[in-house]
Amino acid sequence: MNCTPKSKNMRNKDLFFPFLGNVLNEVMNTPVKEVVRERPVRHTYPATNVVENEERFVIELALPGYEKKEVDIKIDKNILIVSSTKEVKDELKFQLREFNYGAFSKKYTLPESIDKEKIKAAFSKGLLTITLPKVPVKEPLSITIK
Repeated sequence: MNCTPKSKNMRNKDLFFPFLGNVLNEVMNTPVKEVVRERPVRHTYPATNVVENEERFVIELALPGYEKKEVDIKIDKNILIVSSTKEVKDELKFQLREFNYGAFSKKYTLPESIDKEKIKAAFSKGLLTITLPKVPVKEPLSITIK
């Protein structure tokens, strides 16, 4: 196989990505209406941050446009479930739609170190914060031999 360019004008990237130019040309020359029409409307999932320190885990979910009453939090065995059945009314005819916050369900497997009885949640300005305290680690018990 000969990998040398056929002309001096051909760039090295064309050797590795020969179809990139065709794909970009197709995308750039396709009307937005055709791209949007071919995509099914789907819901996006909330962006999530998970932070851990020695005492707790903290899960933050970005929920812009939601109200506290539209979000449910449940624990089933060792699974934390955050969900919403929010109805989205599609009264508008979108030309482009990149996000659609409606119904969703996210599941998180909880480690054994979580104190499930002390889990707390707060909702403020579109941010759901779930605090999951860890069970304090007990020091090993020393037994004196008599």
